[in-house]
Amino acid sequence: MPTRREFLGALAAPAVARDRKPNIICITSDQQRSDEISCNGNRIVHTPNLDRMAREGASFRNAFVQFPVCLPSRVSMLTGRYPHAHRVASNEAKLPADEIVLPDLLRSEGYFLGATGTLEWDLAKHFHECDFTPAFRPKPAPELHEMDRLAVSAVFSAPEEQHWDVRSLRAAQRMLRTYPHPQFLSVNFQQPHRIIAPLERFAKKYDAQRISLPASYERGTAGRSESFRKEAKRRGLQDLTRAEVQTVLARRLASAEMLDSFVGELRSTIEKAGAAENTILVYQSDHGDYGGEFGCLDKSPTSLADALLKVPTIVWAPGRMAAKGSVDALVGEVDVLPTILELAGLPVPRTIQGRSLLPLVQRKMEAVHDAVFAETRSDLGTKMIRTLDWKLVLSRPGENEIYDLRRDPGETQN
Repeated sequence: MPTRREFLGALAAPAVARDRKPNIICITSDQQRSDEISCNGNRIVHTPNLDRMAREGASFRNAFVQFPVCLPSRVSMLTGRYPHAHRVASNEAKLPADEIVLPDLLRSEGYFLGATGTLEWDLAKHFHECDFTPAFRPKPAPELHEMDRLAVSAVFSAPEEQHWDVRSLRAAQRMLRTYPHPQFLSVNFQQPHRIIAPLERFAKKYDAQRISLPASYERGTAGRSESFRKEAKRRGLQDLTRAEVQTVLARRLASAEMLDSFVGELRSTIEKAGAAENTILVYQSDHGDYGGEFGCLDKSPTSLADALLKVPTIVWAPGRMAAKGSVDALVGEVDVLPTILELAGLPVPRTIQGRSLLPLVQRKMEAVHDAVFAETRSDLGTKMIRTLDWKLVLSRPGENEIYDLRRDPGETQN
């Protein structure tokens, strides 16, 4: 395998003429489930801008992350490689110096690199020579236990322009309007992560009493692995009442609609700049969240449940990709990077383990994977293989799981 220096040196000659290179904008939400947008089947939430993106592009409704924790997942997004390959297995890890990230590939093609939001303090510090321009760098979130009741019903009632995600949005809009093209912008929002409250005008739209809880809510952690039960107890994942859980889920839908409105504002900025036909826009999340499954909220680093792995993934590139709408084939977050490179007309390095999703959009293939893979907690050795019909989870303590997803989509009967 070539060293990082040798690899980047080989990329000195741009592959695509500058005036033909598209802007690339990757929007990443924090801890958002696939079913928290309406085009993926949610009948309560209002997300018209993401729905439009899906109609005009493609929404991959069976998209799975490869590690249900922020930093390892985001590194998989930006390397197109599995966590055991890029070796980032916790939020405290550092990206090895020989790993090639998307900014490396685009810098050699003359791209301006910009980042807003959580990437700056949660991820970019782990990169090497990334050369991002930090348009907005929020301070770390306040130290507040994520299950603390103070956070349950929180809304942001201060002036909207002070909200961290609004500030990230405004920074992205400024870069789109003022910085040279082609651009790669990494736009990172902190919603719907629950210690960051949604704007009050969105929170008012969602009545907590209308929120239904999953069938497994009443079962609690009964029948789950010992590691999961211990983790749920340690982190207080089950400390809230039913009404409080409903309130949290209502706030999450409010956050989803808020993020959707931000997507609409970004698209408007792109269109006013006359750049819509030469822009690749991707919307995704770093991992999901328990929405009351097994009586739990939040995430668990010991679990590989679909609630934590299945995320929204939408690609929109009107000048380069025909409209497809919903795609039900299995895809992984490692597939997004090669898809972006192919759409941009750039070569896909052999080190990338994901596969371009364009054959699914172009109807040349019905599937690019027979199965998707995920892993977590290297000390437990927990790994998953999932097809459309079955899921198998193996862990070093022998707490293995297998689910018939056609009969048991909620993963309640091992």
